[in-house]
Amino acid sequence: MASDELMEVIEQARGFMKRTLSPGYYGYDFGMKLLDGYFGHEGTVFGAEFLEYAAYAGNTEAKYELGMCYRWGDGGVYAEPQKALHWFGRAAEDGHEKAAQLVEQFSSEEGMWIMFLSAISGAQGEGSKWYKAKLGVEEYYAMAQEGNGEAQYELARQLADPTHIGPFKYNISEAVKWYTQAAQNGVVDAMVNLAVIYLEGRPGVEADPECAMQWLKKAADAGDAEAIAYFEGQDK
Repeated sequence: MASDELMEVIEQARGFMKRTLSPGYYGYDFGMKLLDGYFGHEGTVFGAEFLEYAAYAGNTEAKYELGMCYRWGDGGVYAEPQKALHWFGRAAEDGHEKAAQLVEQFSSEEGMWIMFLSAISGAQGEGSKWYKAKLGVEEYYAMAQEGNGEAQYELARQLADPTHIGPFKYNISEAVKWYTQAAQNGVVDAMVNLAVIYLEGRPGVEADPECAMQWLKKAADAGDAEAIAYFEGQDK
């Protein structure tokens, strides 16, 4: 499924979850379909979001599955033992046997440490990629805050993609902020990407053609071939 089609489905589902009288049932059903790859691998990063709708609505299986997402770093969330145990505990209170066993196994200080280590080592599935990458996210932010233009650009690029399979959380406003700082530090690709965002607009970011042309002109002045070609075409 193409990215724009997937995002349309996700937005429709979010709207439906706010209107339905049965978020426990529909949130769980849709969340599990996302996790199972029904909408392609890109869709898996939204699974935990819809399980959370269902979990807060009281669906016991959703609580357990949300705990598993936090257990291994699946469905668009990081592997976080504390949150995993929270949701396992909520499911156990409802009588979920597997959840109760996991609470008993991992709730001690030693058990938490074992859960932490297994998430890092990736004893199952994609867990290690998520957790290790989370540490990488923190490193990107640290370098970006120190003024590293390339780190600012890469951070913005990751934040700007709503269907990216990885640890960065989609945040277009934050992406624009880091693109701007990268562009100010001379990163030409950041100038071009800012121009595209301001030319088209994004949810939460208003289109600003004048600003778009300013950044595209800066990119052309810096030697970007596509930006130069654009202005040469305008002159014809």
